[in-house]
Amino acid sequence: MSETDRKRLMEQVLLGLGSFRSLRVQDLFAESMHRDVSLQQLHFLAALHHNSPSTVSALANLTGASLPSASSIVDRLEDRGYVLRTRDEGDCRVVSVALTDRGRAVLDEFVGLKREQMVRLMSAMTDEELTRFEDGMAALSNAADRLADSESAPVLAEQG
Repeated sequence: MSETDRKRLMEQVLLGLGSFRSLRVQDLFAESMHRDVSLQQLHFLAALHHNSPSTVSALANLTGASLPSASSIVDRLEDRGYVLRTRDEGDCRVVSVALTDRGRAVLDEFVGLKREQMVRLMSAMTDEELTRFEDGMAALSNAADRLADSESAPVLAEQG
């Protein structure tokens, strides 16, 4: 495949993904049981799930939010009992944020809803579409592995 054809094909895939997201995501997740938790707040809960405890500053870096925005989001999550702030005993200036059981339950419920909706979506696929989808997911996984391997490979200094 030529480089031009490859770029055109990649652009078609990206356009298809964009259409899927804009047209279907609202429908797929309309049944969310926690309407009081925004997607941005879920993003913070997910970041804490993988990096708990953490500081607000670290959460801001992980999620791409500004520090004031991250602090405000953590405030709202704490008010709802989804996270807990604690001061470091060794350095009272350091405040850690940790996921509570209630926050973990909300995140688990959302992941479960996503899974249910994906099962529903895949159930509407033909056998051929489902097979092609699985092939595409395997291709994405393989490409991600190759990227990770190439980015973690040591760079050898040029010798002159």
